[in-house]
This record gives sequence, C-alpha cells and structure tokens, in this order.
Amino acid sequence: MKPWAKLLVIVGLAGFIGMFLPFLIVQRGPIKLGRTASQLTFRMEHTRALLDKQLPLIAELNLPRDVRSARQDARDVVHAARYAALLYIPAIGMLLAGLYGLWRKRSSRMLGAIGLMCGLASTACYFGLRYVLDHELDPSMLKRTKVDLYIGAHLLVFVGVLGILVGLAALTRPDPAPKLR
Repeated sequence: MKPWAKLLVIVGLAGFIGMFLPFLIVQRGPIKLGRTASQLTFRMEHTRALLDKQLPLIAELNLPRDVRSARQDARDVVHAARYAALLYIPAIGMLLAGLYGLWRKRSSRMLGAIGLMCGLASTACYFGLRYVLDHELDPSMLKRTKVDLYIGAHLLVFVGVLGILVGLAALTRPDPAPKLR
C-alpha cells in the first residue's frame, strides 16, 4: 500500500486542528483580541446579539464618537467572520477521503482526485479570505481597527498545497487494482 492515504489523513487532520488555532487578530489601539475559527462560528451568538441590540437613543447620543465607532467596527468584524469554520470543509474532506483510503487499504486515483480538489479548494479559501480582508473591507469601513490573519488561517494554504501534492502523487502513482480471480 502506498502512503498517500496516510498522508492525506495527516494533512486533513492538520487542517482540522487549524480550526481550533488562532484564526484572526483584531487590534484597535493597544487592545488586541484573537479568536479561533470555531469560536467565531459557534461561540459568538451572545456577542452578536449584544452588538446588534439597539441602544436607547439617549444612551446613543451620550456615547463618545470613538466608542460608537469601535462598536460599529466590532459589529462588522463579528458579522464578517460568522462562517469562518466553513473554510475548513476542504481539510475535513481530505481527512475523510484519507480515512476511506485507509479503510479500503488502497490509494486509488479517485482518492488522488479528491485530495487534489480539496487542496485547490483550501488554497482558494485562503486567497479568497485574503482578498476580502485586503479589498472588500475598505479602511473607511473599519476606521482605526486592524484585522490580521493568524496561524489558523495560514494553515489553510499550507494544507491546500500539501493536499495538492498528495493528490497529484496519488493520481500519478496509485496502488495497483486488485487482481480478479
């Protein structure tokens, strides 16, 4: 048995673990806040509800402009990152394909094609995220807030490139088909 299925499991597992590593850092002045993709997707309902709640008019008028701006920036970042865990679906696909290959005790061309497609999708997710942060979130929208990607997001491209390499290897050098009796 060739090692492609085992490598695909390792790459997919690394991507899955990336969902629980720091995904992005939001900085406004001296305050830094880091969140994982799983926290942004699954554990922020209460925060979203608080940010979306309309303050009474008298409280809104008495708030300093800087606090209102910070609240709006936090609202924009939290809503934009709501579905961050979906970026890790290709890595989970690689993990499941690798587990299937281990179960079958064979690395087929289909396994290579799935690894290649999931690797391309993971890489595209990273560059799409990078594009959104660089071009779609214009500086006028986030006045003094800086949003940086961290290791969990960078694992998307790492896992994607490794998935492409393992997929190509499995496509070009699959296990031989079982002999018919």
